[in-house]
Amino acid sequence: MVPVVKSTTQGLSSLIWAAGQTPAEKRANLSRLIPHCGAILVYWDRQIGTMKNLKRTTLQPESDEQLRNSVLLLLGVYFFANLVLRILVSPSLAFDESEMVVVSQVLAWGYSNPPPLYPWVQAAFFWVFGVNLVALAMLKNLLLFGVYLSAYLCAREVLNDQKSSLVAVLSLFLIPTFVWEALRSQTHSVLATFMASLTLLFFLRVMRHTSVVGYIGLGLAAGLGVLSYYNFALFAGALGVAGLSTGLGRR
Repeated sequence: MVPVVKSTTQGLSSLIWAAGQTPAEKRANLSRLIPHCGAILVYWDRQIGTMKNLKRTTLQPESDEQLRNSVLLLLGVYFFANLVLRILVSPSLAFDESEMVVVSQVLAWGYSNPPPLYPWVQAAFFWVFGVNLVALAMLKNLLLFGVYLSAYLCAREVLNDQKSSLVAVLSLFLIPTFVWEALRSQTHSVLATFMASLTLLFFLRVMRHTSVVGYIGLGLAAGLGVLSYYNFALFAGALGVAGLSTGLGRR
């Protein structure tokens, strides 16, 4: 094909525009060139298609990986900014924050109505960072970042597409509970949401690839979920029924 392209392009001017040719001869020469031009178009169409396929196989994964890293980095910056703003805006504690300062002073199996997991984790943060607003805000923002990260990983398991998974996790910003209420006042609900997303992630992975580590992770996530909020049991039960309704879940 390359000799045809080269000979056709080099001889195009001499065949058509050579001096002394009559219009009829020029038309005849042009008609002989048409098949060669068609062959050239087919050749370059195949070359362009090969280049596009090569770009998709070599550049696209790198581009998708860069996009994923950029979105996750922006999420990290977003929650770090929320942490800084919470510390700078006011030293006063909200109701749930004040409750954590009081109840986390003593480790117990129960604190009034909510389960004990959040006070236990908050007590660990107080032990490391001191009893202050930084420890309170840091725990909440880390849990929220974990919700978004695990939601992205769940979307990857279901959608198996990088860009669609990123759109799915960014859609959480359209839900007022995540973008405002969770930052403003919630504690136990944030932890329960994180444990639910983590349980779903282990569930999806166990459904696809059964392993001992996967089952241990699923059991731990589900158990900690119940310790984060008692109505987590409804989510776990619904997830179990959904799994049994599929062939993979009944294996």
